[in-house]
Amino acid sequence: EWSRGVLVVKLDPTYFAQGALRNAHKLETIDNVMPYQGSSGGESSSVFGDRPLKRGLPVEIGRMGNQYVAKIFKEAVSIDQYFEDVKMQAMCRRLGEQYNQQGAPKHIEFLMAWVVCIPA
Repeated sequence: EWSRGVLVVKLDPTYFAQGALRNAHKLETIDNVMPYQGSSGGESSSVFGDRPLKRGLPVEIGRMGNQYVAKIFKEAVSIDQYFEDVKMQAMCRRLGEQYNQQGAPKHIEFLMAWVVCIPA
């Protein structure tokens, strides 16, 4: 299930690292303006498409002023690719938690990930 809200962020236009597919940029949360209040009729045409949706930003985003890493594809891709990457990260996080519960010799952890849509 996906959450949707309005969030003001500051994205550094210059990347600080790069991988094979994506560049890594600094991103800071500035303000949690409000939970999204759009009409239910217009949501099917949004970037969320037919994905299950709940209102408001997830509490895991934390307090404003937190810093994050924004990974942006080098080549143009569909918005679906970003959602698929976040789903894969969430799956790896769950599998890592299960692995750690089995008494793993070394604890592993995957970070929480979100899709942040920034208007052009």
